Amino acid sequence: MSSKPKVLMLVPSVAKQGVAEAVQADRHPTMDYYALQSRLSADILDYSALEAEATPTLVRLARKAGRDAALAMLGYLKRGAYDVIFSNSESVSIPLAFLLKRHKVRPKHVLIGHRLTPSKKRMFFRALHPQMDAIFVYSELQKQYGVRELGIPPEKLHFIPFHADTHFYRPMSPSATAPARM
Repeated sequence: MSSKPKVLMLVPSVAKQGVAEAVQADRHPTMDYYALQSRLSADILDYSALEAEATPTLVRLARKAGRDAALAMLGYLKRGAYDVIFSNSESVSIPLAFLLKRHKVRPKHVLIGHRLTPSKKRMFFRALHPQMDAIFVYSELQKQYGVRELGIPPEKLHFIPFHADTHFYRPMSPSATAPARM
């Protein structure tokens, strides 16, 4: 891996376009995926990438299982161009981990695990966490559950506080006129 890894972010939504000006004008919070993209110098793929004319056949087939499976397949097909694939949801990370399971040489796979505790995810995390190099969770309880119930090594689980754009969401002085927000 080079000194600055090439990162692909899989965002299971349609990334808001054109909000940079609204963020600059204090009319919109910075979207978490754009903050991460900036920090990681990452490329982003979102649901809109699934609608491209040149969408690979495997992605179109995976689309039958849902947009998250299709996004995972698209990330999987692009894996050779990246050192790290970062996904912002278990619904993308689980199918991606399943696809990566076949490969000894693969990019690092990092995810935000919003909720590890639903029983429907249990068997998937137990079987596929070896294909997940780091899992970020928003609560210490989720981290403890991952270790205790899912058998995930504690060094893979990282607690991060839930994000908020503290520049946008801040106390306003009573005398200040609040800017017009979207």
